[in-house]
Amino acid sequence: FDCDKNGLIDLNELSSMISLFVSGVSESQINELMALYDKNGDGSISYDEFLDYITTRSATKSFKQKVISEKVQKNRDAVALRKIAERKQNISSKSDTSHYNDIEDDESEDIITEPDNYSIISGDSTNVSTISTRSHIADIYRRPSTSSTTTSMLSELLDSNSLEARTKILFECLRNLLNEKALMIRKSNPLKDKLALPLNEYLQKEGRNILSKAFQQYTGDHDGRVSDRTAGIEFNDFARVLRSFKIPGIPSIRQEVVEYIFTLCQPINNNPSNNSFNPLTNRPNVVNTLDQSADTSIFIDLVFGLTNKSNSYINQLNKGRELVSTGPFPQSNPKISQVDQSNVIESTNTSVALRFVNHKTRAALRPPASYNSEWVSKSSKLPDYELKREHVFGMSSSLQSGQSFQIIPTKSNNKSNINDVSIVYASASLGVIHNLQSNQQTFFDKHSNDITAFAISTDGQLAATGCTDKFPSIYIWSTSELTTLPNKVLSTKVPPNSQSSAAEKSAGRLTNSVIDQGVSQSSSHRLIREIGKGFFERAVNAITFSYDNKYISGISSDDYHMMGIFDISSGELVVKVGTQHGIPPQLKSLIWCPIQQYTEYITRNHKGLSDVLCTVGERHIRLWSFMRPGSNESVSIDYKAPVTTKIKASAPKIYTCAVFIPCDDNTFDLASGGSNGLVYLYRKGEAVASCKTISGGVTCVSYQLDKLFCGGNGGIVKVLDPRTLTIFQSINLSTLLDGQSIRPASRPGNRQIIDRDDRSVSSRRSSLTSTASVKSLASSRPLSRSSSVRSVSRPNSKIPTKTPVVSQSVSVTGLSIVSLPSNRSNSQIPGYLYATLTSGTAVRINLSTYDPDTSPDTSILFHYHTGPVYAIAIANELDKINKKQRVIATTGDDKWLCIWDAKHRLLLSKLLIEAYGRCICFDQSNTYLAIGTTNGLSIYSLTENPTTYPLTLALSTYRKDSNEEFSDVKFSPNNSFLASGSRDNYIYIYQFIKSSDSSNYITQLKLLYKLKGHSSYITHIDWSVDSTLLRSTCGAYELLLWDITSGRLNGVSNISDIKWKSNHCIFDFNLMGIWPPFADGTDINGLDVSVDKTMNRELVVTADDSGYINLLNYPCIVQYAPRKMYSGHSSHVLSIRLYNPSRETLNAVSVGGNDCAVMLW
Repeated sequence: FDCDKNGLIDLNELSSMISLFVSGVSESQINELMALYDKNGDGSISYDEFLDYITTRSATKSFKQKVISEKVQKNRDAVALRKIAERKQNISSKSDTSHYNDIEDDESEDIITEPDNYSIISGDSTNVSTISTRSHIADIYRRPSTSSTTTSMLSELLDSNSLEARTKILFECLRNLLNEKALMIRKSNPLKDKLALPLNEYLQKEGRNILSKAFQQYTGDHDGRVSDRTAGIEFNDFARVLRSFKIPGIPSIRQEVVEYIFTLCQPINNNPSNNSFNPLTNRPNVVNTLDQSADTSIFIDLVFGLTNKSNSYINQLNKGRELVSTGPFPQSNPKISQVDQSNVIESTNTSVALRFVNHKTRAALRPPASYNSEWVSKSSKLPDYELKREHVFGMSSSLQSGQSFQIIPTKSNNKSNINDVSIVYASASLGVIHNLQSNQQTFFDKHSNDITAFAISTDGQLAATGCTDKFPSIYIWSTSELTTLPNKVLSTKVPPNSQSSAAEKSAGRLTNSVIDQGVSQSSSHRLIREIGKGFFERAVNAITFSYDNKYISGISSDDYHMMGIFDISSGELVVKVGTQHGIPPQLKSLIWCPIQQYTEYITRNHKGLSDVLCTVGERHIRLWSFMRPGSNESVSIDYKAPVTTKIKASAPKIYTCAVFIPCDDNTFDLASGGSNGLVYLYRKGEAVASCKTISGGVTCVSYQLDKLFCGGNGGIVKVLDPRTLTIFQSINLSTLLDGQSIRPASRPGNRQIIDRDDRSVSSRRSSLTSTASVKSLASSRPLSRSSSVRSVSRPNSKIPTKTPVVSQSVSVTGLSIVSLPSNRSNSQIPGYLYATLTSGTAVRINLSTYDPDTSPDTSILFHYHTGPVYAIAIANELDKINKKQRVIATTGDDKWLCIWDAKHRLLLSKLLIEAYGRCICFDQSNTYLAIGTTNGLSIYSLTENPTTYPLTLALSTYRKDSNEEFSDVKFSPNNSFLASGSRDNYIYIYQFIKSSDSSNYITQLKLLYKLKGHSSYITHIDWSVDSTLLRSTCGAYELLLWDITSGRLNGVSNISDIKWKSNHCIFDFNLMGIWPPFADGTDINGLDVSVDKTMNRELVVTADDSGYINLLNYPCIVQYAPRKMYSGHSSHVLSIRLYNPSRETLNAVSVGGNDCAVMLW
């Protein structure tokens, strides 16, 4: 419609566009349509006015259709009742019932005809609009015309039961008439009035006003105002007003019905304020009551079902409360003194609006009954608590070059302190130093995006990391020194010196510290220098230190893969050169020779000692000669590509790794691995040997203890002679892990299956599960990648027919050796092998005692996810599994279901599931786990093994009722139901049925309801504490409340007043202020709330698309509420949960989606 794109629709634009859809539009019709849309009368239609009319019209149409269907059904009921009455009274004359025939013929027609004018009803019947539509009420109130039935019908009409029934019908029809009139009035109201009340409450309010004005001229003073006395009315006036309402199909209301209603409205012995009072069940004495006056307020209450409650919206409106307001609240002004500020807020406390409209959600938010004026000032302050990162389960999968980890060199590596080893690796945007003995981590958190390359100096004192960014750079930082750095804080209009009270300081805090300046603090490794700002593009492809730690080289991820060598002391660029042209990243490794060499075999331009570097990548291997500044010659760099003409081996498509090997003549050979599984040995730029080492490709090489160690596909590590490339030893890491960590069990059984592809029912026998076998928590083993999901024998279970694909290709991503002093004369290698695998496992093998025929000395160091992590769940408190540690479950796109011990920061159990995990939840007993995947809903049982301690995971039941993936799943607090939201816009409610045998962990899911109402994919759901209500949010920013007992929407209860078991829905009155500037409804992916009033701790944490964890005060109801922001994740933070290991402390755990990291706070 908006042809000129100015944001408004004028009369010409409206006329031209309407003419395209409807031919023959007159000018008067266009003007009428413009009047409907243009609410403010400025002659143009804005977007809000356009949207307002469309949504209001849809709501009105929906309501009228509902009224029409109800009227049609009542007509049908009336016809059936009339036929029964005819048979009872033996009325056989056709003329007696001729007036029923037209109703029976027209019962399917539209029985509501809108009147031409809905004016305010007065006492004069000529001013009342008539509705010329027949109704079954006409038949009830019309006297039969034949004389044969006059006596029987008269006795029936005078019967009290008949009067009561006809009065109820009259009240119902009168309500419908008033609702129609109220709807017409509502059409002309502005949007503010339409959103103020729910439709049913608005209709009641307007209907009461219409009735009050109809009685006003008979009960008020001469000036028309309602008097303070009781609204009494005489019988004749009462009858005149009642008959002025022309009910469709009723010429006039019978005299005896009017008398009966007038008697019900007598104030004597009738107390309508009592909710238990029901006058229609009484038998009022009509005699001697017509001379008295009736109370019109009683009549109005009778018509609307005695809904006269003190806390109703109508009474609140009468108290002067604003109908609707825009949320969130503005932040409190710090310039006003505390006394003045409290007075200002308190003055508006009793007049808070009934509803708030927030552009982040389509739902009108209602404040809770416990709303406190202090919430505004509390939300305007930074929280007094701190989040501190404790541990990260994760290793970066976004490295563009190099190995996944490196060991920090130590001066004394012997068998007595072999556990005291620290390794360096990247996780998300963090540089991590992990001490394996204490299982403690320290972090460098200066980056804001994924770390793509890292390196450590030869002495282990420095580390360098580079990331992907708009303007990436290399950060050089100390591996031993820590410093306190400020975290990012979003604080708008917050006092710079906000102090907390002494009571708050004495309360338990996360770090027992209060930030005066509104800036959160965190410990990070000390940043020494930032280099390469403006040189690198897109990302840092590779990094390496010089042998003397004076220079550092880095490769940019631009189209030319520019390599720069920088002076660490000054940060200046010394020399730069392009390495390869192509779409980045193409280089897989950059290494620096341990000493300088004569490089005439590389270039004749460099005479004397020069530094040698090597780059390898896609069809790329080059040796570089770098002449340093200060020598006799000028600074320069040149290269030569090694040749393979002397050996009978073809070059690989990708050179994946390289390492320098020292020779006896102080020169260095070069060993390189390829994607074809060959290892090449180069001497002075020419290939002298090759060896087919690992089928599937070599991924990493390392030289230690005068041996060449090669890791590759299949988890295979081979030890080679560095001079001849003769294979010395072969180690299969995947076989070692499978053999030591798996106790496969087999309990075959027949069962019914529904195939996920053709949904055909079949029967098969299956072999089942795996359990972890570990000696202790400190040496927990992973589960086998070749194990299968447990199959349990039970009838009518829905398990996928296809065997879950639980085997994964395992490759070695990192390799390093720690040597040991040894006087052994045998052929064993005196050292430990450290390796990381694509299965998410870091292992250590004692090479000095390794024997493939016996059980080798193998330790699992730690575990991590290797794919995007979507879901997280916290076990409930005080249970048999959760006595000493906090149990956490995570899953994602790597299909691993991991159970973590958050207290000891270890893995308890690990199982490969069939489909990608999207949501997860513990039941109330912590015995079962519900997992929503991309291919259905599964329930797993958790049991303890007293002999080996790990948790056993076994598939208990499976259902697939949705063709889309599940996005959230929750057990009800009473553990009887399971709710699961899907991306098909529906919520599935299951009855959770457990076996009566406590030793049998078989369960069933019985589908009870499929809740339909959302217009987009479900994002979050929460149960009420009594397990009767469920709230949900969706991708269209809707917030709905469901009644689980009926499976329908609940539009009566105030969501803010309900006590919820969990607080994970992102739309709520108490959460209006969580949104940062320029955010939409999808920028916050998850949140959790902790309320502990005894500890004076009310907090909310949110996870957003910017990779931040946000800490705010709760309730959070002011716009752009001040928050403390914590970095670490480099991707959208998809979920966060809070848990209490003790009453004095509060912990959080977050998952970062594509960064594959699980962080403990």
